[in-house]
Amino acid sequence: MSAPTKQNENTFTVEGFVQDVKEAIHASPGSVKEQQQAVKDLMTKVYAENSTDSMIEVLNDATPPGASISEMILHADDDTTVLWAQIPPRFQSAVHDHSIWANILPLTGSEKNIIFEEDNSPGNKLNVVKEVVVHPGEILKLPADAIHCIENTSDFPARALHVYGGNFKTIDHERTYWSWKTKEKLPFSQPGLIKECVTRMADSGNEVGLDAIVKAIPKLEPLVEQVKGSMKQQLNGTETAQ
Repeated sequence: MSAPTKQNENTFTVEGFVQDVKEAIHASPGSVKEQQQAVKDLMTKVYAENSTDSMIEVLNDATPPGASISEMILHADDDTTVLWAQIPPRFQSAVHDHSIWANILPLTGSEKNIIFEEDNSPGNKLNVVKEVVVHPGEILKLPADAIHCIENTSDFPARALHVYGGNFKTIDHERTYWSWKTKEKLPFSQPGLIKECVTRMADSGNEVGLDAIVKAIPKLEPLVEQVKGSMKQQLNGTETAQ
């Protein structure tokens, strides 16, 4: 999958992009899949017609410094949500769903997605379906029922423009995340999701990712230290038992 050739016209604005997304959705009165594809086609066109640097500048200007994930939402209404994801170096997320479709367009760095499906046998285990790495200019389409986790495999921030097929601010009650250690299915909450992200990175010894998320969102430092301390105690207890 190759990225389109850029024309560098530099006409990108958040307001204009949101309006174009809404028009693309309403111009596709067919299936949800057709609406998602129409938005993907628009995103491909926008990426081709604007320089990456200009898009990043506009999106950064619209996002508060040190923003949490909810503050990275640049627009949300019943039709769509536009989110400017700034993923710290080596960040690894928890397993989660969205309950609405998502189109993901990286602008810098690459985003590794692990896609899962539920095993309906006792225990509701998760099985890995595939791994997909999305590079700048490529667009990953996730259906509403997709279950995934992400990873920034680079040593610098990965930045991606996300478009969702609904209001991301009103669907928490429809969403789910999974415990990284037990793979238990849990009702969605933003604090719970963040804790599982930290747990995944601590469990894998990802000090770079943990340091990076604290640098990006300083208020998470107590949580990171708590999870690391808990895991150290568990490890010491295991070694003592042996």
